[in-house]
Amino acid sequence: MELIYLDNNKQYSFEPIVATLGMFDGIHQGHIALLDETIKIGRVNNLKTAVITFDPHPDFVLGKEEDLHYITPFEVKKQLIKSLGFDYLFVIKFTLDVASTTPEDFVNNYLLKINVVHTVVGYDFTFGKQGLGKPADISLYSHNLITNTIINKVQYNNEKVASADVKDSLVKGNIEKANALLKRPYEIQGEVIYGNQVGRTINVPTANIAYDENYVMLKTGVYATTIVVDQVEYPSITNIGHNPSFNYSKRRSLETHIIDFNGNIYGKTVTLKFYKRLRDEVKFNSKEEFLKQISLDKKETLMIIRHL
Repeated sequence: MELIYLDNNKQYSFEPIVATLGMFDGIHQGHIALLDETIKIGRVNNLKTAVITFDPHPDFVLGKEEDLHYITPFEVKKQLIKSLGFDYLFVIKFTLDVASTTPEDFVNNYLLKINVVHTVVGYDFTFGKQGLGKPADISLYSHNLITNTIINKVQYNNEKVASADVKDSLVKGNIEKANALLKRPYEIQGEVIYGNQVGRTINVPTANIAYDENYVMLKTGVYATTIVVDQVEYPSITNIGHNPSFNYSKRRSLETHIIDFNGNIYGKTVTLKFYKRLRDEVKFNSKEEFLKQISLDKKETLMIIRHL
């Protein structure tokens, strides 16, 4: 897949393209419907396939969100889109100038310029200044050079699947709902760094993971997870919080104990997959009390992982 940042000052020459447009934060069930349909149309009609997205999020640029966090930061989103088999990922750097583009100019300056001949969008898709452009306007403003497929609302429990609901579920620790909306486990990628190594002194070593601050962070607590190291997946118990028992940290840390694993993974980039919030983070009065609870957490985690 080729990553291209669109520049209105450049001239492009592409074979005919079918493209889907949107932020695609989370790549949830609704997004998957758009992405799958785009790939399908591309294969049937021998068209190149593309995703057109924006960076940063328009809500941040327009001041609707002061501190915006992503379900899938850009690098993760890029990996997911690439894995689906797209030919191109086009990125429009979102600015106030882009926000003021009329719907007609958007079609001409972006879609027609890269030879988009068909688009796949959601029923509620809007584009251009103040979101005035609607799905049917793509064909209108392109003078029918671009045809259009409109995807109906995708629902979960009779409610529209939306990124806002995924974020809300994560913040509340309702990982099961978030995963159902995403149709996959919520993931956080990061590099394993040196921590205080207190866990090793009580035979519960943990991997301290430096994560991108742009992630939507789950509610503080202990989670049943797996960790992917060098493409191998291991069951793990992950704590998100402040380590109140042995080494309190003002900043929330992300640490995972890999069950029955003794390898050295410092400096490696790993992926945590979250499945269930087991309990709150609590302060233990003794090492023995802590170890007893960890043993229970381990048993519950292994049971959850085995039944996936």
